Amino acid sequence: GRPPLLPPVLCHMDLQPQNLAFWRDESRKSNGNDYNNNKARNHSAKDCSVASVMDWEEACYADPRFELLLVCRKVLANREQSE
Repeated sequence: GRPPLLPPVLCHMDLQPQNLAFWRDESRKSNGNDYNNNKARNHSAKDCSVASVMDWEEACYADPRFELLLVCRKVLANREQSE
């Protein structure tokens, strides 16, 4: 059968890495290395947070699962699969 309906929420509708700005917390340590002493600057995702989400012109109220579907399609699929 069909999954149960969810109440609509504000969805971005174009959420992809290009529309995200990240913030790196330089006071945190990754893998025991201090950022200031690590010239290679190998960073871990756990040291980053989303600072802002840009390009909201396609936003609307929708089922949040649809937003998740769009993210997976854009980020996980190759170009041929995503189109």
